[in-house]
Amino acid sequence: MPTYLNKVFVGRQDGSVEIWNVSTAKLLYTLLPPAADFGPVTALQPTPALSLIAIAYESGPVTIHDIRADREVLRLNLGNARKAPITTISFRTDGLGAGEDGREDGVMATASGLSSDITFWDLNKKGRKMGTLRGAHNPPPSASGGVGGGITKVEFLPGQAVIVSSGLDNTLKSWIFDETPFSPTPRILHSRGGHAAPVSSLRFLPSNSDGSDDIGKWLLSASQDRSLWGWSLRRDGQSTELSQGAIQKKAKKMGLLNGDAASSRLHSTLEDLKAPAITCMACSLNRDGGMGGMPGVMGIWNNSSKAKGDKKKSQEVNMTGWESIVTGHAGDKSARTWFWGRKRAGRWTLDTGDGTNVTVRYLAIDFTMLTLTTHRV
Repeated sequence: MPTYLNKVFVGRQDGSVEIWNVSTAKLLYTLLPPAADFGPVTALQPTPALSLIAIAYESGPVTIHDIRADREVLRLNLGNARKAPITTISFRTDGLGAGEDGREDGVMATASGLSSDITFWDLNKKGRKMGTLRGAHNPPPSASGGVGGGITKVEFLPGQAVIVSSGLDNTLKSWIFDETPFSPTPRILHSRGGHAAPVSSLRFLPSNSDGSDDIGKWLLSASQDRSLWGWSLRRDGQSTELSQGAIQKKAKKMGLLNGDAASSRLHSTLEDLKAPAITCMACSLNRDGGMGGMPGVMGIWNNSSKAKGDKKKSQEVNMTGWESIVTGHAGDKSARTWFWGRKRAGRWTLDTGDGTNVTVRYLAIDFTMLTLTTHRV
């Protein structure tokens, strides 16, 4: 706590908060919980106002406690339904954000490791919920074996209208609040991330031509979280995930990013919006389409054996170039193509010749014939 020299505050399983002097190793005082059924303390955070501390409990409530007077100043997040326990708290310190027009001080943000949402509170006039940022990170899995999600930490930057969040989906995001027009919830400012599960396949991207100087610049990696990433070894800011379409938009429409692990739909449904986990891949950039425009509205991963009109396919190839990456997937009899230059999914799925799942060490593809050759392990 600011101005409390050599003092440390410790939350206990019985809901009490102990104040210890770490210099003398003595227990100075104990703050008792407001009610016996509040459960253990899950988060402690000093407020910008001196001698006030926010205390979160396992059953959901958050209290603002005056330490000097040992009295409760404010209680939030009440209700009959049991809520996800708040595990991280932060206070905005730029003097704005609260009130109807956002010109008052007193904004608190809370989040839980069992939810993907960030909640914002106006602490003035007995407190109220201002808004909720839904799906700030991937939700925690409600079924065993799902890719982990949930929010681990939120933190307002000192004196700025910016909040930073991190999650178990291995992403770090910054969010900014708009003042004109005023918005109680922020919009995304920056985002950095990576695989949220162990890597299943890894290889260097080949050069786009013989003798070029970009050999060893890029790594392609696939993971059990069903994503494909390209990593720049020279400038990390260029690293990106190859798009599989509007996954987040589809997930929000289906309600998969709302709520906590107990109330949301199975997280495995969100994962199923992506292609199965990649087990192997091959790449050649000799005729990659680059960043040019796509003619018309192009779907992703059409079955090439059912595509009509070889002339139409050849025209598309001439206008857009070839997809440069082909991947095999776990439990899938089809390989998929990707545009490296556009950092997005390609147009075709390619069935194996014998109709079995793709379990290969090497892949070879003839884009002029749209056929797949596999060498089985």
